[in-house]
Amino acid sequence: MRNSEKYNLATRYRLFAKDESGSSTIEAVIWLPLFMLLLSMVADASFVFHGQAQALRIVQDGNRAFSVGRLEDTAATQAYIRSKLISLSRGARVTTTLSGGIITTTALISVDDLLAIGSVGALTGFDITVKSQHFLEY
Repeated sequence: MRNSEKYNLATRYRLFAKDESGSSTIEAVIWLPLFMLLLSMVADASFVFHGQAQALRIVQDGNRAFSVGRLEDTAATQAYIRSKLISLSRGARVTTTLSGGIITTTALISVDDLLAIGSVGALTGFDITVKSQHFLEY
């Protein structure tokens, strides 16, 4: 190998080491999984909050129906609310009590039933409690 070829090879390596073309592609490949994880966490949290808001509306509607006399007793109210919550969670647990003219309903819904993606283990394995109270009107 001649001396000029060695210099030429050394120069090529140095130029290759200084060349920054393609670095943004490599950075994107490194950051993409983190962005996807963040996006899935935001989606899951959004679905959980949306499910909680829907469950609260259902519980309040059931309490209101009992309050104005459309539902006869606490058992009918529990059954009504449970039937409406099936669209959110098949294992929802509902308790309705009437004490001192106040109707109190508590619904427990598993977060696992509300998640869209479920890729983050920290968001799984617990229940959301939705509670509402109404005065008995009739």
